[in-house]
Amino acid sequence: MLEIKRPVSAPLSPEQIAAIQEVCRTFRQVKGGLLPALHAVQNICGNWLPMEALQQISQEMDLPYPYLYGVLSFYTMFSTQPRGKYIIRVCESPPCHIMGAENLVEVLQAELGVQMGETTPDGLFTLEQTACLGVCEVAPAMQINEVVHGKLTPERVKAILADYRAGKAPDYRQLRRTTNPLSEYPPSPDELSVLSNVDQIDPMSLDE
Repeated sequence: MLEIKRPVSAPLSPEQIAAIQEVCRTFRQVKGGLLPALHAVQNICGNWLPMEALQQISQEMDLPYPYLYGVLSFYTMFSTQPRGKYIIRVCESPPCHIMGAENLVEVLQAELGVQMGETTPDGLFTLEQTACLGVCEVAPAMQINEVVHGKLTPERVKAILADYRAGKAPDYRQLRRTTNPLSEYPPSPDELSVLSNVDQIDPMSLDE
């Protein structure tokens, strides 16, 4: 029998309530604004959506609660249960599986002391599996919050976890990319010339 996890109630701080109100005001009149609003509120609440926050969204954005819950429960990126500060999503696509993601799951579970779907006692990591991350060229891969880590080995996984534990989590906004530079791939005979300057110039520089 399918077990339905109902949203957990958790008291929100006045600062969180005010921040959620601001998010709802921003996205209430935006077509398709519910998804970015849910993402923003989930970040405010610490990687999950408690019942109080969902009720506030429903009221502030004038949305029936069943509709709201139907949307958020469709997407695995949203959670109505408390989760860790860092969500580790292990790619389970065929390329990652072939390249050894199953063994990496064992390494992660042993290193974190939790099973799939569980959160470490310190509240730092939640371990999940996900469908294809779209980075088959660096399989096996996992995503921690917004950052993708590829070409994983047991040693690399342990080093990555050690960095996050030490407060050295990479800021995705400062990363140019999370996979390989295109210049690493050998050109084909019909390579388009428009790609010739990829990785050769700074796209943020007007001079270049």
